[in-house]
Amino acid sequence: MKRALLIAILFSIGFSYAQQFKFGTKVGGNLATIPITFSGTDLTLVTVPDNKMFIGFHAGGFIEMGISERITFQSELLFSFEGSKYESNASGSDFGFDYTENSKSTIKTSYIHFPFLLKYYPTYTLYFSAGPKVGVLVMAKQDSNYTYTSNGNTEIESIKGEDVKDQLNRLNIAASFGAGYFFTDTIFAEIRYDLGLSNVYKDIKEEYNGVQYTFEPKSKINNLQISLGYRF
Repeated sequence: MKRALLIAILFSIGFSYAQQFKFGTKVGGNLATIPITFSGTDLTLVTVPDNKMFIGFHAGGFIEMGISERITFQSELLFSFEGSKYESNASGSDFGFDYTENSKSTIKTSYIHFPFLLKYYPTYTLYFSAGPKVGVLVMAKQDSNYTYTSNGNTEIESIKGEDVKDQLNRLNIAASFGAGYFFTDTIFAEIRYDLGLSNVYKDIKEEYNGVQYTFEPKSKINNLQISLGYRF
């Protein structure tokens, strides 16, 4: 009898504790940018491109654990396809001929993200979240188009799907801030902004006329995510 009572108590405690955990899945779109600025030994050798938004997507799952009546902790595993678009233009004179050059490129990256978030529910349906996010680089490809015109002649070079993973840092750190709303007990929409804290690109080392130069790109990825999710 005592053993049966003890088992019942333990089962009850375990069930109550399990009720604090909720699982879910989410999918949505990304609006990402990776603005670049440089510092280094000779910035006259560097062209800073204009940065434009890249549209991607994300998908994954999460586990949410109750801490108090209004506060929960949520960890996620997300696959995220993001990147950035760049364009630079230059003109001048070379050997007595005027020239113009235009460069366009798109960097496409895939990360596995691990956000760790605290969530606050001011109401049953509305919540706010904040916390760090660690990303592990999976893939990095670049499409490039280069056009050079001088003395009536035009040269065009195009490269598709160039593997540039070795030019990027493997880990990416960001701070995430978001808000969400439950339309039902299970279906919700969420908006989140990831503020980049670590550099995406590695330092660049180049040699010009026998002199070694180091360029340090400041390149933090910023990403706006809009998601639709289901919590079991």
